[in-house]
Parts: sequence; structure tokens; C-alpha cells
Amino acid sequence: MRSTERFFIYAALAAAVVIAAGGRFARSDAFAQDSAAAKAENPIAVCDLVTIVEKLMESDRYRPAREEAQLAAEEKLRPLSEAGRAAEQRARATPQDDPSFQDQVRALQMAQAEYQQAFQQTGAELEKLTVSQLAEAYEIARASAEDIAGDLGYSYLIASRDAEKPIEAPDVAGAVRTMLARPVILAPEGTDITEDILADLKLN
Repeated sequence: MRSTERFFIYAALAAAVVIAAGGRFARSDAFAQDSAAAKAENPIAVCDLVTIVEKLMESDRYRPAREEAQLAAEEKLRPLSEAGRAAEQRARATPQDDPSFQDQVRALQMAQAEYQQAFQQTGAELEKLTVSQLAEAYEIARASAEDIAGDLGYSYLIASRDAEKPIEAPDVAGAVRTMLARPVILAPEGTDITEDILADLKLN
């Protein structure tokens, strides 16, 4: 995945609010009136917040930083990997009855341990970056969703994956999590505001 600390989340949220405000001002009076009339009958809206966060994570806002971090991690690991391969070749080329054989084996073990430690460290840094991005992306998506739902007259907003999307998971636990992400099985037509949020965040 695509090591810095958390991004400037409050600045990003402020930007999201500005974007949301622009979207609200652009709506026509007729649209607002029609929406208010429809939502009075259906005070509960739904949105696929996971899809919105996924699209945010793959947008230019976040993806380049992860790609840059991944490349930096690969560059950091490359010399350690090459040193490990060289140590392995020397150990393989040294006869076991050679007095230096044990030294070659110890050198190989040290090289492997150094690579493994660096690999785990860079992996943790990449994961930390991704988690930070996810947290920020969620807050931006949630703020947009809350604003739009309020503008359209909804009293409640439920985050739910589209129930018609196929269940795809590598194992039983993943399949159960996928199902639990779909608490809404049926909703009145027109109450899904996912597309409104995607448009608000310019993710269409």
C-alpha cells in the first residue's frame, strides 16, 4: 500500500466543508422543494460509505502518497536484499569443511535478520500511513454525507453497502463481515444519496 504522520486532517475537513457548501448553493430551488417533499415521507436515507472511502483512497488526494511511500520502502530494502543474496551465494559456495564456513553461515543469518527487521519496520510504516489516510478519508466522507443528508431533509442516515452487490470474500470470516456491512436490505427508491456524496467530493 501507499512515512509521515497523519495528514492535515482538519484542513482537509475544512476543504470538504467548503466543497459541500458550494454543492448546496448550486442546487436549484425546485430540486430542494422536490427533495423536501419526498424526504418528508422517508426520513431515513442510506449511503454506501465504504465505496465512497474506497474512491477517496484511490483518488489523487491519497494514492500518490502511498505509491511514493511504497517506492521509498522498496529502495530502502533493495540493498539489504542484495546483501542477503550475496551472503547466501558465499555460504553456498563455501565447502562445509572450510574453516570459514561457519563465519559465512553467521553472516548469512545476520543479513537475513537485518532484512527481516527492515521489512517489518517498513511494512508497519506503510500500514500506519494507510490507516491514517483511511481515518481522514472516512471523516471527509462522513462530513459530506451528514451535510447532504441534512440539506435534503433527512433525519437519519445509515451507512450500508448495496445489498445487491455479490458477496466476495476469501474466507468465512470475510464473507460474514461483508454481509454485516449491508444492514439495509430494502430502502425506498430515491433515498440512497451515495451519488450525491460522490458528486460533492468530485469522485464521479
